[in-house]
Amino acid sequence: MDRSGVWGLVVAGGSVLASAARAGNAELTVRHACSLILPAAVIAFPEVSDVIFRRSWRGLAHGGEGPAPAVVIRLAAWILLIVLVLVHQCWGFLGVR
Repeated sequence: MDRSGVWGLVVAGGSVLASAARAGNAELTVRHACSLILPAAVIAFPEVSDVIFRRSWRGLAHGGEGPAPAVVIRLAAWILLIVLVLVHQCWGFLGVR
């Protein structure tokens, strides 16, 4: 795991800790943590996730000739992670639970 993976885990973990400290609601915190597992895992291990997500139910590769570059996969995962964190934090700021 490189710097991007570590930073992804730091952002996800910090968001979960902030959610736990602010909300005080275990169910909301667990839901938020579960929503961040996929993007954090994709950021940490982009090559493995490319292999996993490109397989169809029959085990055949689909979605292009070759594997997607790790940069593209990480970029998409970072965008998803930031959107999930910002949506959750903004809802908490507005008082929506």
